[in-house]
Amino acid sequence: MRFFEHAQRPAGGRRIAAVAAAVAVAAVVLAGDAQSPEWPAVIDTAAILGPGPGPVASGNIQNVPWQIFFRPSNQIGQSSGAMCIFAVLGDSVPGTCGTFPPPGWGPVHPAWFYASWLESPQLQVQFALGGVDADVTSVLLRMRDGQQLKLVPVSRYGYRLVAFVIPIQVRIAAVTAYLDNGRYATSIPSYSKDGVALFNSWVWHSPGPLSPTT
Repeated sequence: MRFFEHAQRPAGGRRIAAVAAAVAVAAVVLAGDAQSPEWPAVIDTAAILGPGPGPVASGNIQNVPWQIFFRPSNQIGQSSGAMCIFAVLGDSVPGTCGTFPPPGWGPVHPAWFYASWLESPQLQVQFALGGVDADVTSVLLRMRDGQQLKLVPVSRYGYRLVAFVIPIQVRIAAVTAYLDNGRYATSIPSYSKDGVALFNSWVWHSPGPLSPTT
């Protein structure tokens, strides 16, 4: 299992040292992690935040800005061959690298999520970055309190991706991936001891009255 290493993001995009204390990844582990490059002792935040494609998703929670980035490992000073996920919350820039998506991800799984949690001085959140199949048009998160969050895939480095960040106390009732042929698949999450939603299996459905919120 690889670990998230917290670091503080200074002004001006200067290089920053990774903090030795790490927060364990509390969700699906990136497959092939044993072969992924070692985490660098120094992180170049300019390489993470730009240049290159913008974040997969971004927003604000309780006035704290967040962004999810997806970068090839060679762009941040590592050997090529892996992909790296960075979850920026305020001044925190944790990340991890590995094989994305894992081997075996295929037609029975329309989406595969890498999920974990992070915190700023103001709040703690859970986040996920997911790879989706070419025929997935949208992914809908339904919360237990009735709220819904629609995710529209974007393209980054040959991958189709979705991402979200929500407060750690918010519980997801289900996630549904909608395909361009009218079919859809639903996953009911389990939860880690840290409160992170894990999407381990999907149930397929034929076209019907259920449809994503527009």
